[in-house]
Formats: sequence, C-alpha cells, structure tokens
Amino acid sequence: MQVDVVIVGAGIVGLTSAYTLKKAGLDVALVEREHVGFGSSGRHLGHITPHAWDLGKNQPEKLAAWAQNCLDEIQAVVEQESIECEFVRCPYYTPTNTEAAGDALPRLVKYYADLGIPATLIKSNDFDLVTYPTHGAMKLDNQGRCNPYKLVRGLRDAVLRIGVRLYEGTNVETIDGGDTVKIGTKNGTLTASHAVLALNGHAGEFDFLKHLLRPAHTYCMITEVMDEDTARTVGPEHSEDLLIFDYGPGEPHFYQRFRSDHRLIFGGGSTPTADPLKRMASEDDQAVFQNIYAEMIRRYPRLANVGIETAWGGPMAMTRNSSPLITALPDHENVTLAIIGNGNGIGLGSNAGALVKGMVMGKESIDDSTRNFLEFCAG
Repeated sequence: MQVDVVIVGAGIVGLTSAYTLKKAGLDVALVEREHVGFGSSGRHLGHITPHAWDLGKNQPEKLAAWAQNCLDEIQAVVEQESIECEFVRCPYYTPTNTEAAGDALPRLVKYYADLGIPATLIKSNDFDLVTYPTHGAMKLDNQGRCNPYKLVRGLRDAVLRIGVRLYEGTNVETIDGGDTVKIGTKNGTLTASHAVLALNGHAGEFDFLKHLLRPAHTYCMITEVMDEDTARTVGPEHSEDLLIFDYGPGEPHFYQRFRSDHRLIFGGGSTPTADPLKRMASEDDQAVFQNIYAEMIRRYPRLANVGIETAWGGPMAMTRNSSPLITALPDHENVTLAIIGNGNGIGLGSNAGALVKGMVMGKESIDDSTRNFLEFCAG
C-alpha cells in the first residue's frame, strides 16, 4: 500500500504526529506492534509539564515559551475532539530530600523564572503537601495532568475519524530506506515518501540507534484505597490529585501522584542497568520493586498496612543529554526519529506533531517559534 507518511509507534508522539499530518492533507498510516498506548505513553503519571532539561543558551526563553504552549495545544485538541481524559491545569511540585538539594533549589527556581515559567520557591517549613521532612520545594504553576491512557485512546478515536490508516497488532519486520521508504510487516509492505519512527520506549532495542540513545526502565506501583486516617498520614485533605517529583542532583529520583480517591502512585528510584545483549532491562525486576516499596514505607510508615493494588514497569528511551531528539537518520533524510519524552512526561509529546510536520513537509510549513524548537531538538 502506498501512502504519504508511515508512522511507526502509536504512543503520544505517533498519534499527535498522525493527527497533525492528516489535518495538513497527507495520507497517513500509523503502525503499532501492540495497541495504542501500550508503551510509555500509557503507563506514566499523566503529568503534562514540558520543562525538565537544559534549554541551552540560544534564546532559551523562546524555547520555554513554545514548550509551555504545548499545554494550550493539547487542551485545544482535547476540547475539540471531546476527549474524556481528566485533563486539568494544576501545579507541579518538586520537593527536595537532602540538604544539598535544598541548597541548589533556589538556582533551579531562578532558572525557570528567568525563562518566564511561573516558578515559586517554597521553604521547608511552608511545604505541607507531604508528611515526610523536606528541604523546600519548587512549585510550577499552570502545568497540567490527565489520565494518559484515556488521552491516547481518545486520540486514537480522533485520528480514525479523520481518516488515518491505523494498524494495531502489526509488527514492523523491516525498514528499507531510499527515495521511497518501505515498511515491511507480516501482512504486507507499506511504502511512503517519508517515515517517522516514534518508538520512544522501545527505541532502545535497536542497535542502529544505540549511538543516539541509552535504554532505561521505570517502575511504579499503586496502593489500594486508604481509609481517611491513613490518607492523612500521606498528605493533606484535597480535592485534586497532587503530582510530586523529587529534585536532587545525583540523587535517586522518586515520584508520586497522591490521588483524591485516597490511592498513592509511587515509583522511580535509580534507573536499572539494561541487559547489554538485549539492550533492555527486565520489566518485572522484583528487587527494583522492593526498593521502591521500601522507600515508600520509609516516607509513609502507615502504608505498611495498605495493600498494593498493582505494579508495573517498562522501558524508556533516553537521549544522551535527556533533551528531546527529532532528527533524520544518517543517510536517510526521509526517515525521521522522534524521541520526545525521556521520562519527562507527555508535555512535549502532546505537540510533537507540529515538530514532525516540519521534518516531513519542510520547515517552511511551520511557524518561526516551532522551527526554532525543531532546530533545538535536532541537537
């Protein structure tokens, strides 16, 4: 089958790319080995906060403004397509757990504030959203959250409505470059003038990408519903979910989402080493889960009496500097690699389509601010 663009991977990046390119008038095929949202897009905390990496020294405030605007873009799509994914604007908190991290925190707050992002320093005595001791926290206002799996399922419906050809349960067996890209599957071959590899978490499996990426895994668990007294030992009474991520250079990073239904999602820790042969770590590493559980109980001792509803793990593809990467593959200008998340949520992925459009349709097809950000993503 001949189309204009084949996108491999139906996570947030693949879906928003398919949505944007189809809206621009291209014939788009979207191929997914499992099902929409199977990878990292469907199993993270749902924070939409596109600010967790160094924006460099070349007009970083403009890059930050574009990144922050991703929230407006995905909100517009959610509203236009009537996607029920619990999308709301909310603060994003990064507390510190060590004195050294607390000492470094004011510099981080200043960095964000200088970029024009509404950042506030909260002193340790004033940060009462967790019950364990901290050394202060940073608050970023006007960020976002959603149910990530409901978002990607809603985007699935949206791309189907506008005519994207979606092939779930279809494993890509071969990718042949040239003037025409050929994507081979067990059910046949798709040919296109351009291909987009939106593999993200599973991109670390491929040897031809190893010079660009380092495989990593993340692990997480969620408690059963707590009674009111136990919930108060975790945090204050609240009507909205609270997104909290540790800050501390060189420290193991844990994250949590304290839900308004009295369940706690807790995960993170040190990134496990990938198997050098498979370039992937185990998705069921019990030692890692035990470490995460031990840290959760250290912070919240009463949770030792609360059951774990479920736990999960999975791969992430991390770029070498943890910044987003959108680039043509060497010797294949019409094959674009799009790695956006790097473990930093779906903030940039929610507007990845605008960046991918510049690669597929040419940089003259996108506005100046998007073009500037795309050039940053090219490394």
